[in-house]
Amino acid sequence: MVIRAVAQGLGLALVAGAGACGQAEYLCISDVECGEGQCTAAGYCGFVDDTCPSGLRYGDQADAELAGTCVPERDDDGTTTGGPSPQTSGETSGETGGAETVAVDDGPTTGEGTTGEGSTGSETGAVYDCDTWWDPAFGFRRAVVVHAPANGSPVEGFAAMVSLEPLADAMARADLADVRVLTDDCEPLPHEIEATQDESAGAVWFRAPSVGPDPVTLWLYYGNASAPDASDRAAVWSEGFVGVWHFADVSDSTAEGHGLDPGPVALFADGPIAQASVFDGVDDRWSRPPSPALTDLPDSGMTISAWVRPESKGGFAVQHILDKTTSASLSGFRFSVRQSMGQLELEVERGQDVDSRRARTVGAPLMAGEWVHVAMTLDDADPSSPRVYVGGLPQFVEILADGVGMPLSDVNVPMSVGGSAYNNNVFFDGRLDELRISSQVRSADWVRAEYLSMTGGLVSLGAEETAP
Repeated sequence: MVIRAVAQGLGLALVAGAGACGQAEYLCISDVECGEGQCTAAGYCGFVDDTCPSGLRYGDQADAELAGTCVPERDDDGTTTGGPSPQTSGETSGETGGAETVAVDDGPTTGEGTTGEGSTGSETGAVYDCDTWWDPAFGFRRAVVVHAPANGSPVEGFAAMVSLEPLADAMARADLADVRVLTDDCEPLPHEIEATQDESAGAVWFRAPSVGPDPVTLWLYYGNASAPDASDRAAVWSEGFVGVWHFADVSDSTAEGHGLDPGPVALFADGPIAQASVFDGVDDRWSRPPSPALTDLPDSGMTISAWVRPESKGGFAVQHILDKTTSASLSGFRFSVRQSMGQLELEVERGQDVDSRRARTVGAPLMAGEWVHVAMTLDDADPSSPRVYVGGLPQFVEILADGVGMPLSDVNVPMSVGGSAYNNNVFFDGRLDELRISSQVRSADWVRAEYLSMTGGLVSLGAEETAP
């Protein structure tokens, strides 16, 4: 026997008692509570059985004396439905007013248990079958399929994204707090909601259990206006991230709490993912004081990624996306947009105590006024470092200076976003979105998956389903 749950404006009596196999006793008031069976005059579900004269046999959750026995033939009035007037906690069905969880008796069982293998408890404590519906208090759901990256290699503990734009109508019916992301076994996954500039639904980020080599099906539930906020952004970004800025504001979504100081003004506009930060190329520069979690990251390897949109080729040879160097560039690192031969390329600089090491991309497709996803990894132990990616793909990197000496610690060096950390005449002219720093070197598979996730190539969203 399987116990399912449905939401109705009815007050169904659930009588705790010893039925067949020691299970709870359930009363019905109409056929809908009996699934494929019928509600009998005794108030218990009956199910088709040709060996019974009436053609019906009571289910396992009927009264202990009736469970599994044949339902008597029809009463004189010819009806088999009816039963006692139901009450729950002293309230009649007319007093409940709203949706209520109702248990369904699906008939006799040959095994033990009530919810089926793989089921797990819902937030409302409803009795249900995970394969049918997680929690009937949530009115809608959509299947979320996480596909493999292009090369099919798995990526573990990955933060994936689903755009909430297709859910705009449903989100108007409920608060964003009611969003839940669950595995196929109904295990909740950590998630974070990112709002757009007008505070409407933008995207939901969730920590996928695995990305590739095979597709994974998850579930997005919503439509419960009374649900509390269950988001946990720090858990979403717990796999090696030391800074994640969505630019809905200046806050950091990781547990490190690396909020940025935008100075007198913080400007925002539409971005590729909800909202983005705006830098005017004149005096905008956001900063972060020195922090242990941001100290000497290239020593053991690091990754920076972001969406960038240079507004022009700018008046500077180099426009800093993120800078953590001193005036002599002898410590720290820098990731910049570089103007070269009338084209826009990417440049990476690593400070060393005699002369810094510099490298740039060749032929990277950066265009003024167009968004592009960029990433770079920097690892002092890797002679081929840095590695640079554009649009999720590795780029050819030209070494401009080999670097001389050893890196110095940047423990006391602040970090700057959209400008130089030390030069008040160097700024970025354009927009930034989804800026991230990791304290580990991400693989090419990871960078590719990150890019695909934000462009719709990794996660697909199924049609809206309504709770039974």
